[in-house]
Amino acid sequence: MNILKNKSARALIIIMCALVLFGILIASRYYKNYNSSIDPRISTARTMYEKYNKYAQSNRFDSVFILMDKIEKNYSSLEHYKNRAASYLTMALYSNAIINQPIIQDSLIKMAENSVNKSISIYQSWLNNFENKSTDEIEKSIKKDFFIGLDDYDENTKNKFLKNRIKEIETAQLKLKEDFR
Repeated sequence: MNILKNKSARALIIIMCALVLFGILIASRYYKNYNSSIDPRISTARTMYEKYNKYAQSNRFDSVFILMDKIEKNYSSLEHYKNRAASYLTMALYSNAIINQPIIQDSLIKMAENSVNKSISIYQSWLNNFENKSTDEIEKSIKKDFFIGLDDYDENTKNKFLKNRIKEIETAQLKLKEDFR
């Protein structure tokens, strides 16, 4: 009887290990495929966003501003990504840093106001372009300028980048619908 329990236990352990390895293999393939579909032109900006939380949590607002300028520069250098409001909204949010010099506070508030107004304009433009478009309409709309700067990639890889970008826009559409229900 004891031998039977050991064989059952061993079989169960082998099955569980196989399931874990199978799960790791599936996850590895999924994320490898997902990561290879991210537009490489904005990977620098995505990496910079990781530093953002560290700077904001430690009240290093000067570093936040410098970082947001770099992120904005990365996005605005690409025709397809020029309409990015994130950097403006973030700068506006953190431009109210506690500073005891009214002149600096006033100029930061003015920068925030200008940034928010520009963000509203960018957001309204995004709504006009994408709010109610289907997948095919999104693809047709962005395809004309999306591939600029991707000449070093084969057609299959460029299409992976495009499909990923379309998914990002569709996710934003869904989020918009959820937020305004």
